[in-house]
Amino acid sequence: MIKGSIERVSRDDTDNNRIYEIYGRDIGRMLIKQPFKYDCTKTENNVNKTALEMLQLILVDTGITIGRGQTQLQKVTLNSSENNLNRFCGSWEAKRDAINALFSQYVKITGINKLRWFVDLGGYFRWFETKSDRFDYNYIFKEDDRIISFQVTEDATNIINRITGYYGENNTSITKNDTNSQNAGYGICVGQDISEPDMTQTQMDARLQMELDQKSSPIYTATVKMLGF
Repeated sequence: MIKGSIERVSRDDTDNNRIYEIYGRDIGRMLIKQPFKYDCTKTENNVNKTALEMLQLILVDTGITIGRGQTQLQKVTLNSSENNLNRFCGSWEAKRDAINALFSQYVKITGINKLRWFVDLGGYFRWFETKSDRFDYNYIFKEDDRIISFQVTEDATNIINRITGYYGENNTSITKNDTNSQNAGYGICVGQDISEPDMTQTQMDARLQMELDQKSSPIYTATVKMLGF
């Protein structure tokens, strides 16, 4: 059984073939929302770290932890000072990119095959070694004999389409709305206020917009049972 939380399902009936595209979110979304920076110029970063320690540092504040029973990475030593293959530092727009860079460098140092990684349903980060450069797409149609059942349910109980934030020393307030969500039949769903005295108006506006982007749509939970897949 494969189970996940999805946001949007689209169907293409071209040439009488029903092709479903499923888009979703899970705990792994923080890896594409949060940037990561490991500054080479800071003296506190001028220390040796193993690849596993660096991975744990990247995962801070994501809610994701290393999977239990996961095969340990080799004790490759990384640092930010030496100008060689073991040097690891930089700035990435998303933590996902930092992880990819870390694993790419780990592969070069150890000489192993390509590493693939994923976040499972329990919020655990896992990886495995593969000789394949990429995976092929596999389209599964409704009439496929391997599909035992396919069920999608909608959960709109936790929708947020209006939220207020307070920023700056004067505790100035700003409120943002997602009118598309409000007009779609969900009404006005008010989220918990956010207070960040150290933020500017621009930063708070971006923070509130991020909350609305993530929470103004219902969550669709899909459960698919497959046979011999």
